[in-house]
Amino acid sequence: MRVSDIPRPAAVLVQLSDPHLGSRLARDGVTAEDALARAVAAVNGLDIGVDLVVVTGDLTDHGHPAEYGALVAGLDGLQAPYVLLPGNHDDRAALRAVLPATQSCDPGPGAIAGVATAGALRLVLLDSLVPGADRGHLGAGQLAWLDTQLAGDRRPTVVAVHHPPLRIGHTGLDTMYLDDADAFGAVIERHGHVERVICGHGHRSIAARWRGTTVTMAPSSIRQFAPTFAPEFSFSRTDDAPAMAVHLWLDGSLVTHIVSW
Repeated sequence: MRVSDIPRPAAVLVQLSDPHLGSRLARDGVTAEDALARAVAAVNGLDIGVDLVVVTGDLTDHGHPAEYGALVAGLDGLQAPYVLLPGNHDDRAALRAVLPATQSCDPGPGAIAGVATAGALRLVLLDSLVPGADRGHLGAGQLAWLDTQLAGDRRPTVVAVHHPPLRIGHTGLDTMYLDDADAFGAVIERHGHVERVICGHGHRSIAARWRGTTVTMAPSSIRQFAPTFAPEFSFSRTDDAPAMAVHLWLDGSLVTHIVSW
């Protein structure tokens, strides 16, 4: 087959995660704003047309309006549309004020939950923020909404949430994952067209089979955590490069590349 005969992916979904605007996570004198600018440049530099960018939480470090202002100023440089969901470091009210005008947001569950389209893929956004806590929680109302959304559209679907719905073997992170993961998993299992659950929070690239689908965690666009498997609670940072996940819908499969810069 000639290169010119290879069809373009039916969807290109780029996932950035955990930019932590306002934090000191960046190294070597690089600010969080600088790190975001580099991430945006990396997305724009991909040699493929991007349908949508999703940023899976911990958008800011403290949830301050000024941090969201810096976030939007940086993300507005993207050459593709983007959508946002909150993480445990975020503030719902401040985030709602800067959501893209094109991002749907269902007010029913009282959460920043919505749907979006990336080429042939449908993306469902969930809100796992528990104010004042590091753990995540979706709640019965949001899970009922998710069930309805999945039942009403059978297109290949990616579900995005900040917190991982399973333990990952990292002692620190396993104290702060999604605390109603079993109820979430029961909804996912009912819908075989959920191709992937994508998350952030762990500042690592991780994949696991879960509830009839696959969970992938995207690395952070600013700084990675070390893979700490010791029984003691511990967090440490690595010098691994910032990175993003590029999800391609190819021939009926969701293929994920981890791209660093």
